[in-house]
Amino acid sequence: MSPMAPPKACIGPGPHGPVGGDLVTDGGFLCQNCKAKAAKERSAQAAERQKRYPYAFQKFRKQLIAFGNVLCQFVDSETRMRCREFSKLCHHLIDAHEYPQFLCEQRNVVFVCYGHHPGTSGDPGGIEYIPTQGSLMLGGEQVPQVGPGQIAPPDMKLWTLEGQKKVLLPQS
Repeated sequence: MSPMAPPKACIGPGPHGPVGGDLVTDGGFLCQNCKAKAAKERSAQAAERQKRYPYAFQKFRKQLIAFGNVLCQFVDSETRMRCREFSKLCHHLIDAHEYPQFLCEQRNVVFVCYGHHPGTSGDPGGIEYIPTQGSLMLGGEQVPQVGPGQIAPPDMKLWTLEGQKKVLLPQS
């Protein structure tokens, strides 16, 4: 607790507990009850993520981030301009619940910001992405560098759900 910080009201949803329990005295924004509730929710969300995406996927995701996939790969279909935001989510083009063999397949994932995540399990289709960078030693492709807000060259093959299905599910 900072000796100079006066108590202030908690910005959390509550419940705040006993009288005066909604005051924050440690310089933060949440009272002790709201902090405990938030920690419990984060723990539950982490457990749910662990069930859906096992350790192998978490390791795979970290490797792809290390290869430089830190920017949103979404490309505007009209202007071919790449998104300017940092990626926050690893999105599967082909639904990994329906095709679990593609959970850790570099050619099946793109990194997107919150605004460009379609909110579906698997891609709905019709969306274009810069190809995901991978290790050339592990069979990844050499991806031309298209920076945030830059236009993808006209000859650059962008990824779509439809295109990646042809690559990964050639019999479909």
